This record gives sequence, structure tokens and C-alpha cells, in this order.
Amino acid sequence: LTGPNERQEKETIVKTDLDSMTKDEKLIYLLQNSPELPEMLDEFREKLNEAKEPLYPLLELGRQKYILKHRHSYIEAKYKLNLLYCLNIGYYLMLQSSTENKMDVKNHPVIQRIVNIRKIFKTCAKTDFTLEKEIEKLLEVNDENNRKRKITDDSEEHALEESDNNLYEKRKKLTEEKKTEEEKEKKV
Repeated sequence: LTGPNERQEKETIVKTDLDSMTKDEKLIYLLQNSPELPEMLDEFREKLNEAKEPLYPLLELGRQKYILKHRHSYIEAKYKLNLLYCLNIGYYLMLQSSTENKMDVKNHPVIQRIVNIRKIFKTCAKTDFTLEKEIEKLLEVNDENNRKRKITDDSEEHALEESDNNLYEKRKKLTEEKKTEEEKEKKV
């Protein structure tokens, strides 16, 4: 019979030399050790892109009072939630790349945060669906306003350029007149 102290499990630690691996071997190793990684990277890109377009332009519209206050609050919360999700995935990726013991990462609190945020996204999906048509209209209005603003800005810029050209011509003429007067004074 052996006692509990005598029955010790032996752990074998295999260190992998990533420098000696080819790119394909590194990819296989990565996917074997972190099968969730491709999905997380895709979600990271998706949520970051959603934060950039359409959420950020909608936030700007809300700040300009084009949309009602409660919708603006929802859009702002969704924007921040997307960024928070990306931040947590980024932190998870950092842990994955820096921790030798991957079991520590799998038990890290950031995993639970990512899961909780995913649940919130599922809850938001219902509201997103009901606001989808309204959001599309708001973005169309925003695009139209931006086009009008660009036309106005371009015409104002053109007017300023003409004004600058006129000022340049006037200065040039005054400088020439001043030179002519100085030359006349020298002759006298």
C-alpha cells in the first residue's frame, strides 16, 4: 500500500521552441492550444468595425440632437459595450501570448467577463432589430447632411481662395507702387 504522500503525480513539462517552427507549424500549434482564438479574433474585428460604423456616426448625430435622447443613450451604451468587449478580448490575447501555463488563462476572470458581455449582446440584439430601420434612415440623413456640408465647405473654401488671391494681388500692386515711389524719391 502506498500513502497519499507517496502517490504524487508527476507532471511532464514540454517546452516548445517556436523559433524552430515553420509558420504553418506555429499556426497548428496555436490552434491546438487555443482553438477559440480564430472565433475571438473574428468577434474582435466585427465589434470594432461595428463601433466605427455605424455606432460612432450615430453617436455624433445624437450629440447634434438629430435623434431622441433615449436612443442616443442606447447607442452610446452599445458603443461602449463594443469597446469594452474588444478591450477584454485584447487582454485575453495578451494573456494567451505571455502566459506559459495556458490553464491560468482559461480560469482567468476575463473569460467570464467576455461570456457576460456576449450575453448582453444577445439581449441587445432584440433592440437592435427594432431600431434597424430607424438607424438606416438616420445614417442616410447624416450622409445627405455631410454631402451638403461638403458642398458648402468647398464653396466657402473657393471663396476664401479667391479672397486670398485678391489680397495677394493687392499686396503685390502696393509693393510695386511703393518701389516706384522710392525710385522716384532717389532720383529727386
